[in-house]
Amino acid sequence: MAAPPAYYAALPFPCRPILPSANRRYNREPIPPNPKCVMKSIPANTKTRTFTEDHPAGALPDDWNEYVHPEGDTYWYHSEKGLLTSLDPRDVQIRSCLTKAFDEILALLPSRFDMEIFIDLEISDPKHPAGVTVLYYMVDHRNKQIFWAVDVDFNVIGMSPSQSKGHLKSFLTPEYWVHVDYFPAHFDFDKNLSDAEAELMAFLGHGAVDDKTAPGSTCPWGAAECLQYLTVLRDFRTFDDKTSYRVATIARLWSAVGRARHINSFGLPNARLDRLQGFVDYTPVRSSLSMTICETATFSISISILRRMSTLFNGRVVFHRHWDIFFKDLRGTWMKSSCVGAVILLCDMALIASRLNNIATMASASLSGASIVIGLFLHQKHPQWKLATGPEISQYVMSVEDYYQGLRPLSIILALPQTLGIYAALFFHIGLLLVVTDRIKQVQEAMWTLLAMSIGLVPLMASIQFFAPPKPASPAGASGSWTSFLRKWKERPAQGRTV
Repeated sequence: MAAPPAYYAALPFPCRPILPSANRRYNREPIPPNPKCVMKSIPANTKTRTFTEDHPAGALPDDWNEYVHPEGDTYWYHSEKGLLTSLDPRDVQIRSCLTKAFDEILALLPSRFDMEIFIDLEISDPKHPAGVTVLYYMVDHRNKQIFWAVDVDFNVIGMSPSQSKGHLKSFLTPEYWVHVDYFPAHFDFDKNLSDAEAELMAFLGHGAVDDKTAPGSTCPWGAAECLQYLTVLRDFRTFDDKTSYRVATIARLWSAVGRARHINSFGLPNARLDRLQGFVDYTPVRSSLSMTICETATFSISISILRRMSTLFNGRVVFHRHWDIFFKDLRGTWMKSSCVGAVILLCDMALIASRLNNIATMASASLSGASIVIGLFLHQKHPQWKLATGPEISQYVMSVEDYYQGLRPLSIILALPQTLGIYAALFFHIGLLLVVTDRIKQVQEAMWTLLAMSIGLVPLMASIQFFAPPKPASPAGASGSWTSFLRKWKERPAQGRTV
């Protein structure tokens, strides 16, 4: 770009304070390679040459240094001014805007001390100063704090009002470590991090013991994770590694510790010493008849899930190790419900194939199929790798949290596989009872028919024997039969009657 116009120096830039966590480094889209910079051939004797990428804008200006984050991001630091930026100062207009913004912010300070200033630019119209917005914050390494040159409204930086200066400090301290995590390559380890590393190692050791001896430990990690992190820090110390990897590792761990301490009011009056201390009943803001009906329809399974989630989300703090057990139990329950649903579905199919089906059997087949599908769907949507860390679980819970009903709708959804399985089993038994009842009725009707037929056969046989033609007389001495009496009675002489 060309040099900025002369009136840039007379008009101030609009400034907007930001937090280090609002850095746009993860929102930038990767730039594809420029086809014009493609090398046509490999230079000779490359092993003795320094591999430096030629920049189209030329060499880096004096007093500017270029650094690479362990993740691969590039940033620039002006050592004399203490100016940090993610914008390339080789560009003339960007360098001029950075210098002008730095001078304007510095003019608002009563005195200059050991500090850094991070500046980012939002450029909507580079031809006018009003089209350039300065995003900035300042860093005090001695007190490990973030600050600004003017009073800042809490809503502007997206945070809730603090109760006291101590509460505000506990909020800004993890933001300081986020800044160190994002810009670790130029950091002086011996000057700023040696004591912080020793304290962090002591914290991890205590956290491992606290997690094993206290079920309500407020440490953000479990004993196994604490020991893993402690091993990594010991290895860094053993090899005396003072590179940006060590700095970024320490800063990232401290930022997690700082956020947990802020939520638990560490070092402040009425601090939470146990994760269940000061439990707040997670009741919905508004009563809902439909939610009550749904909870009743789930046989209160959703209520038990809601109570467990309320305990885990006490104080809106997520302890990964406890949520991991909760989701592991849910996954096991969903798989068991799917297996039970499959068994019920097979039994329903057997009844349908035998033409013994009825309305209850068809309803049972539909509910068992729904139980299988929803159970497998929830199992797929809640894998362990998606909910492997505390921030991921926290983001998931807050994304599905309803404004008026809280986690109540979520608990009903999580209870669906069990509920549908219960209804499927209930309708299966009803259908089976109807089949058996129908069979019993058929058997009873058959028995009464046979009885009636058997009763009707007695006079029929008697009539047949009575009206049958006489048979030849049996030889003398032959034994008589029960029909001889009837025949003799029919052939008896008529007495006392007229013909």
